[in-house]
Amino acid sequence: MAPQNSVVSTRLYPFVSDCFIYRCHGHYFGTLHLQEKGQQEALAFAKQRIQLRFANNSESLNTLNREIAASSEDPKLKQLVREQSNDLVQNNQEIIKVV
Repeated sequence: MAPQNSVVSTRLYPFVSDCFIYRCHGHYFGTLHLQEKGQQEALAFAKQRIQLRFANNSESLNTLNREIAASSEDPKLKQLVREQSNDLVQNNQEIIKVV
C-alpha cells in the first residue's frame, strides 16, 4: 500500500501547489486593483478641487473687473480694488501661471 500513497501524494502535490500559486496571484492582483481604484478616486477628487478653485478664481476676477469699471473715477476705490486684486493673486498662485 505504500506505493499507492506516494502515487496519490505525487499527483496531489502539483495540484495543491498550483492552487496556492493561483490564490497568491489572485490576492496580488486584487490588491493592485484596489490600489488603482484608490488612485483613480484621489485623482478625481483632485480634479474636482482644481475645477472648484478655478471657478472661484474666475468669479473673483469677474467681481474685481466690475469693481474696476465702477471705480474708474474714485481714487480711493481704485486703490481698494488694486489691493484686493493683489491679495487675490498672492493667495492664488495658479492665477499667475494661467495668465
